[in-house]
Parts: sequence; structure tokens; C-alpha cells
Amino acid sequence: MIAQIIRVQSLAPDAVRSGIALYVDLMHKPGSLSRATREMLATVVSRHNGCFY
Repeated sequence: MIAQIIRVQSLAPDAVRSGIALYVDLMHKPGSLSRATREMLATVVSRHNGCFY
């Protein structure tokens, strides 16, 4: 599933770069939540939204 998403996004390289930059900003930059907590929140929200990848 992830490979298919990246394949589609590769048709718009600027969109891929923007998406990666957003991920890095949200998950890796300093903030009040630890990286582990951010990852767990992302997992819970994805599960709640029915996102299976």
C-alpha cells in the first residue's frame, strides 16, 4: 500500500517534498511531546480513521 502511495506521489515531486517536510516538522523538531508520543498519537488517529497502512 505504501509503495503505491509513493508511486502516485512521485508524479508530483513537489508534493512529495512538501509531505516529507511536513512529516519531519511534526515528528522530529523539538516540541512539548516526545517523538514516541507523537508516533503513538498518529497511530491512534490513523486507526480511528480506518487507515490500515
